[in-house]
Amino acid sequence: MSAFRRPSPRRTARAGIDRGPAPRLAAMTALVGAALLGSALIVDHTGTASVPAALSGSARQLVDPRFNVMVEGDAQLYENETEGPVALGGDLSFRTYNVAANDPGTYVAPGDDRPAGLVVGGGIDFDDTPTYARLRVLQNSYAKIGDLAGAEVVDADDITFVQEAGTVMGGLPSVSVQTDQPVESVGNPAGLDFAGLFAGYRSTATGLAECPQTVELLDQNGAGPWNGIDPNATIELVDGQNVLNLTADQLTVLDNINLAPGGPAPAAGRWLIFNVLVEGDYAFSVPNLGFQGNEISRHMLWNFTTSGTITLPASTGRTVWGTFYAPNARLVDLSAGNIEGNVVVREFQHGGGDVGVNGGEVHPAYFEDDVIPCGDVPPTDPTDPTDPTAPTDPTEPTDPTDPTDPTEPPAPTDPTEPTDPTDPTDPTEPPAPTDPTDPTDPTDPTEPTEPTGPTESGEPTEPGEPTKPSGGAVHAPEPPHAVHSGRLEQTGSEHLLTTGHATP
Repeated sequence: MSAFRRPSPRRTARAGIDRGPAPRLAAMTALVGAALLGSALIVDHTGTASVPAALSGSARQLVDPRFNVMVEGDAQLYENETEGPVALGGDLSFRTYNVAANDPGTYVAPGDDRPAGLVVGGGIDFDDTPTYARLRVLQNSYAKIGDLAGAEVVDADDITFVQEAGTVMGGLPSVSVQTDQPVESVGNPAGLDFAGLFAGYRSTATGLAECPQTVELLDQNGAGPWNGIDPNATIELVDGQNVLNLTADQLTVLDNINLAPGGPAPAAGRWLIFNVLVEGDYAFSVPNLGFQGNEISRHMLWNFTTSGTITLPASTGRTVWGTFYAPNARLVDLSAGNIEGNVVVREFQHGGGDVGVNGGEVHPAYFEDDVIPCGDVPPTDPTDPTDPTAPTDPTEPTDPTDPTDPTEPPAPTDPTEPTDPTDPTDPTEPPAPTDPTDPTDPTDPTEPTEPTGPTESGEPTEPGEPTKPSGGAVHAPEPPHAVHSGRLEQTGSEHLLTTGHATP
């Protein structure tokens, strides 16, 4: 038995749940709407297309209707279980598996009164399902099988079986609905347009992959950029949408991604998108996250760009915390680790083709934030901020001409009063100190001119008496001349004494 068997053209043609003009019209409407909106569409109870996710600007609700696992084509559900509801557009094969183990979901198909825990757009591939296989639909939820060719529905009171035709009641292989579901309900249209849904999912995935990175890988202490070779790195998140772009090479190196010291974890209004930028077939090297749990996982998403096959190797054993979003790719989950979030893929194989290869569990940590595909964001709102032309009214503030009144400050020029220090210019009075001309009174001391009286001492001229021998007459000496009081005149720096005439 091959786990990779393609569905027959007959089943592929029936996978669209196309059973009459109303459903066909609904499907066509859904496809057109998906192309225009890039959003998930479903067919309501009246057979018309509706938009389940409220769009806020370019924000999109990621997975709606709310299924834990959403597959566009075929699914091989081998081992172990999905705890929430499962929907696939192609054929189903299985081994030992449970769906809706803890959560029946919220999607109620047209005409039903209970949620659909399992929706199969195609049929059951009994050729790829072993004879001992059993898939159980739990939590009193219903099963919806689009193509019942080769199968029969058996009502066994509290359990409804969908088993291979010709086997005894409750025989294997079978889908066992653990509640009393009406037989006709099993084969009635489920109302899901997988082509329309996945047109929206692919548009969202492409838009997210175009987002520039907003989160930087830091070293293990959060102190600087990651060096590219350390198996430990940290990140720091902000409110709103956080985007971390990762390559296959980086994921090969990274063993642990933690929050920078003191940094916040993903939460409502602060979500984290890991864009895994890979091509072709890829073995996902799952890093261990230091921020874990069902609640945190509701705000994390792994968006894969490849359209090849992504394998979760048996060797990893690590849980994928957050939604696994690869609407273009096939997922082969061989890891005993869990997926804590939605799974949105083109095809899905859960568990190994060989018995005993356990693929772990898928847990219902539904992604809760409205993502923003970057290709949609710029053209819209940013044009509104151009309204700042209104602030050109600030021409009114040109009234500040009033503040030109500060011409009054010239009044402070009163400090010219301090220019009164011109009073200190009175030091011109120092010319008065020229009074030292008084000291020129020392002209009194010039009275020593009296010593010029030595003219009296000219009396020593008496010795001139010896001139008698000349034989001349001897004259009596002239009396000394009377000297008039002198007058002191100042010339430059010298003092001159002017005397009067001698009196005979």
